[in-house]
Amino acid sequence: VIYDGTQCILENPATFEAGGVQSLDADLTAIAGLAHTSGKAVVSDGSAWTADYPTGFYPNAARNPSMRWSQRGTSHPGMAPTSTPMTLDGWKWSYWDGAQTVVETVSQESNGGVDGNSKWMKRLVTTGTASPEAICAYTMYLYHEGNHLQPLIDPTTGFIGETMIGADVFVHLGAGSGLSAPFTLSWSIQCLDLGTQKSYTGGVTVTAEDTWERVYLSIPSEAAGQMDNDTGHAASLVWTIGGNTSKDIDAGWRTQDQNFMVTGFSDFGDAADNYVGLTNVDWYRGTNERPFVAPSYETDEKEAYRYYRRFETGTSMRLARGHSNTTTAALCLIPHMVEMREPPVLAVSGVTDFDIQRAAASSAVTNLVMNKASVWNSELNATTGATQVAGQGVELLFDAGGTRFLALDADLD
Repeated sequence: VIYDGTQCILENPATFEAGGVQSLDADLTAIAGLAHTSGKAVVSDGSAWTADYPTGFYPNAARNPSMRWSQRGTSHPGMAPTSTPMTLDGWKWSYWDGAQTVVETVSQESNGGVDGNSKWMKRLVTTGTASPEAICAYTMYLYHEGNHLQPLIDPTTGFIGETMIGADVFVHLGAGSGLSAPFTLSWSIQCLDLGTQKSYTGGVTVTAEDTWERVYLSIPSEAAGQMDNDTGHAASLVWTIGGNTSKDIDAGWRTQDQNFMVTGFSDFGDAADNYVGLTNVDWYRGTNERPFVAPSYETDEKEAYRYYRRFETGTSMRLARGHSNTTTAALCLIPHMVEMREPPVLAVSGVTDFDIQRAAASSAVTNLVMNKASVWNSELNATTGATQVAGQGVELLFDAGGTRFLALDADLD
């Protein structure tokens, strides 16, 4: 039985005798005698009650928390002001100040985390500077839609309640770095729904170099904000590893801004070969530190495909089926594996990287565009020379001319 501060929840009704009734009077008397914090769990193991128990009662709101998914590739070199790309699924590298000197490579690595068995994100500084330009910050955004963040909402305020961010972190210093332990890394929450937009910035302490540590950031509740329950971009979790002190601020909530770093932050952009690793991110309601529990692979997969689905091969793999509606064009349908966040847009390696296969022959595609899209299906229009037969069934294939890709993108931006 779990008591969450409001009600008792029966965890396993099957243990009661058929037709029997279990009285909770004694349990409620025991609970009343505990020093209990409102909103935190009280748990019974069948013999005694424990107050403020650190359970996994609230789900993890972070996307791709174990860094398992990297559909856009496992290495993203040259992260600099000329580009702000998506990297590992859900994570977008960004910068502030176009004159920024620091350049990073972002990659997906293996055998990391406190457990030594997790995928992890590595942010390696390839060009560093001890004198960062004004207003620059080396940021990584994790985008979230509003309905995904509802488990974080305090129902009495309609905005984010008390939450925790937990993460496994690793830091390494290059030969030219002026940093030394302990280190301070910054997290920021950027709430973007129109109305009362809010930001929070705070820091976590990493005590040593070259070892994985589990760190936690406790974030107080905030009443004066807005979090819409929809598919729009409601908030970003921002992980910043350095920049100029003009972008730092004391920890706390405030009107939304771009002060991403907490006062006293460690600037890991100060030298080449510095790198910071991150994995097993947990963002949840409550104030207790809890161990990380990875979502199932199937849960991660469905979430990844809700935002982005990429097909890539060097062979003539079949992608979609349809029919020729004229002698020069075919309509082909790709059913989505899961409901996507919104009707996706099409991205391809090249519009001529495909063939249309029909019963007797194939035709080279000269153009490929999205004809119609919904959250469940994408209909593509493939143009060829005047070689098709109207009404005939066809298949869309990669043309086997090298590594090709087709992507359906419904991600946040």
